[in-house]
Amino acid sequence: MQQKDGSYKVTFTVDAKKFRADSLGNETLDPLNDFVDVAVLTRKKIDGNWQDVPLYLQKQRIKAGQNKLEVTVKVKTPESGSWPLHQTHRPKPG
Repeated sequence: MQQKDGSYKVTFTVDAKKFRADSLGNETLDPLNDFVDVAVLTRKKIDGNWQDVPLYLQKQRIKAGQNKLEVTVKVKTPESGSWPLHQTHRPKPG
């Protein structure tokens, strides 16, 4: 949503859970109250190649369950979604 000053408010909801795995790969739900990297990205052509460019990148406290996040950026983002910048979990084998 465009603001009076020309910036854009980006609002999104994250449903978060944290699991812990034992030595056999059995997972149990673990309490979550962690700081996690939150990013709003746009795509720009750099040296002839399309690349993700962060408009916003900061750690935010994420708790278990639904988290509503609002950030302000200077450029309108073409679409929204969530993708991990790096994988913070190890999938259960098998």
